[in-house]
Amino acid sequence: MVTFELMINMKKVLIVAAGLIPLAFILYPVFFVTTASCVPPEAHYASIPEYGNLYSFPRFNIPEAKGPGSVNLTTVIIVPEYKDTATQEYAGGARV
Repeated sequence: MVTFELMINMKKVLIVAAGLIPLAFILYPVFFVTTASCVPPEAHYASIPEYGNLYSFPRFNIPEAKGPGSVNLTTVIIVPEYKDTATQEYAGGARV
């Protein structure tokens, strides 16, 4: 069974923890700035190549187009007819 003293101790622990978490967020940047060096590393850039003509592309021969072809095609058109179950009439008006 949890006693009253244990509940008081748990509340104190939670209060201290709730105070330490924001404190850690405040102190971490201070610690980071004091330990990290702020000197950026020296950059080494590659030299820019000199091109004579930037718009000279390699030659490419476009292949000849093929002639038109033909394909056998069968077309089926389906017109659905819905039968009304109450009157036994199709949607077009035909009776069975």
